[in-house]
Amino acid sequence: LLIGVIYRLPQTLGAKSEMIEECRENYVDNPFQLRMIDEFYEKYTADSAIHWYTKDCFLYRLLNSAFRTQNIDIIFNYHYFLTDLFKQLTALHQDQFGDKTGKLKVYRGQYLKLQELEKLKNNIGHLVSINTFLSTSTQCCVAAEFSGNGEHQSKGIESVIFEIDIDHAVQRRPFARIDKFSANKDENEILIAMGSVFRIEEVELFTDYIWSIKLVLSSEVKEEVENLFSYFTQHIGKQPSILELGVLLSKIGDFERAKRFYQRLLVELPSDDIDLGVLYNNLGEIYRQQGYLNEAMEYYKKAIQEFTETVGFRDEWFAVVHSNMAMIFEARGEFERAITYYRCALLIIQHIDSDDAELFSTVYHGMATSFQKQGKLMAALHFYQKALKVENQVLPTAHPSIATTYTNIGQLHFTMKNMAPAFDCMHKALTILLDVLPKNHPQLAITYGCIGGMYFSLGQDLEAIDHCLKAEATIDQSTLASDHKIREDIYLSVCALANRNKWNDISIRINHKIVELFNARTPPDLYWVAFYGNNLGKMYFDKGNRDLAVKYHNLALDSIQQLPRTEINKRLYASIVDAFQYIGYFDISREHFTL
Repeated sequence: LLIGVIYRLPQTLGAKSEMIEECRENYVDNPFQLRMIDEFYEKYTADSAIHWYTKDCFLYRLLNSAFRTQNIDIIFNYHYFLTDLFKQLTALHQDQFGDKTGKLKVYRGQYLKLQELEKLKNNIGHLVSINTFLSTSTQCCVAAEFSGNGEHQSKGIESVIFEIDIDHAVQRRPFARIDKFSANKDENEILIAMGSVFRIEEVELFTDYIWSIKLVLSSEVKEEVENLFSYFTQHIGKQPSILELGVLLSKIGDFERAKRFYQRLLVELPSDDIDLGVLYNNLGEIYRQQGYLNEAMEYYKKAIQEFTETVGFRDEWFAVVHSNMAMIFEARGEFERAITYYRCALLIIQHIDSDDAELFSTVYHGMATSFQKQGKLMAALHFYQKALKVENQVLPTAHPSIATTYTNIGQLHFTMKNMAPAFDCMHKALTILLDVLPKNHPQLAITYGCIGGMYFSLGQDLEAIDHCLKAEATIDQSTLASDHKIREDIYLSVCALANRNKWNDISIRINHKIVELFNARTPPDLYWVAFYGNNLGKMYFDKGNRDLAVKYHNLALDSIQQLPRTEINKRLYASIVDAFQYIGYFDISREHFTL
């Protein structure tokens, strides 16, 4: 979906210049390639995209390096060219295969890392997506020239030949014969677009040194996922912008990249641009979701000011920003104020007779969350159900917003001791999220953590730790703030489980993370640094590591002594002092025996 947006971004002279500059920076010490870059800049036209992609020069190498990293920042730098390449390939596909039936067999020879080969061997019958443009040939002998003959096996690199069956009826991504346009006229080349999906049919040793991998081009994707893809594509529109790219990055939890694209737009947009208010709101949303509430509120205030000057009060965006500001108040524990802002948002969208069902759903959901945190459970359930009803009417069944609502309803049922519907809602949410979100998305971590917490409360600790460790692994890969409340909740859940079951290795690892988290606060949360630092000291002493025990007891002592005298917890202080006495540091113990 991200690549689909990049394909359709506007092509400007500025975009071309940025791409050329990126290429020159990569080949600053290579005079030959610099001359090729100059030639591209002077002579390139849209109908020569395939020729330049297949030419043995800077462009092919840089693009494939970018595709391998899957770094959207780098790929974005080449969107000027990628748009032309995709358009030309699509046009050729329509001309050659658009209304035809039949099948085609193509081959591709290449080197493959042993671990990648093992993944393919272990996933026979499953689908694999190719994240690059795939050059293939109708002649196996041509492919064999690129596969080698096992000469790099000692380095963990295998020689492979892919045999790919293509049904002309598969139209999900374009493919086409490019002989007439390619820089390599004698290779009978078929180019397959990036993002194509294949079913792995067979992986076997073809000769003593070459592996044969049989793939079938597939249009198979879960119906729910395809519907979600179509939904987002429709909402992005035919001519997306960097703003829409940022929105999509934010939706998949890639907040830092979204922020970079938005900051880029802040520099580029004129001061009276109508999108400036949207941009400020979206930046506020990123900071809010990352846990930086003060920064988020400042951007929301800027958004309100921009909308006041450009669209007036009778606009949906006022409702959006008021709803987002309500989430800030909710996160701060100001629940009545949050409800007031949600009601204000609701009045705006009712007053302007809005048909934006998603906006209604967002407001209902927010009101439900605030009521839930106030302990008004029946009111919360009422608004969650209103939100879910709207979502089921207008959103694809695999939309992440539906999963979020299921998660919250599940938590609510658990609080109300309704165990069966609680677990049912949670597993519905998890099924959706695993299908459609990246594996590092915070919402996935939240849902794993909620399920783990439910099992923990029921005393089913093995199920609980399984889900809580998945939550921990997910949140550690996310871009949430290092001291975010969601991160804290997950770490503390793992810690409680590990302590209860005396899983000492897990306890030590998670206590380290908790100490770092509370130290990262501004200012540091010194009481909890002392508390968990002291725990670490005790655990290291029990493992026989006296040096680390002393290190963390000292951290605990230093932390608690920085607190105002009136805030020092005497029981914790005594525990730290006792720990020094226990490990034989009697001087320190006597010095701090009394407050």
